[in-house]
Amino acid sequence: MGDSYGTSGYMLFYERRKKKPLKILVEEDNVEEEQKNGIEVKFDEEKKEHYKMVNYREAAVGEKANPIY
Repeated sequence: MGDSYGTSGYMLFYERRKKKPLKILVEEDNVEEEQKNGIEVKFDEEKKEHYKMVNYREAAVGEKANPIY
């Protein structure tokens, strides 16, 4: 009986978490256009940046890649 192959095992458990809305930065030039489209654009006084909150599943719709990449 010296063969121990297949006698040990493990299981992984994952917790499905509800996705939170994402904060997407809005350039100052585009704030007015976003507001015309009915999107609420907020301003962070501390960081001096405009942003919008978008549902996780809809975050990439209409967005373009950052020019740095």
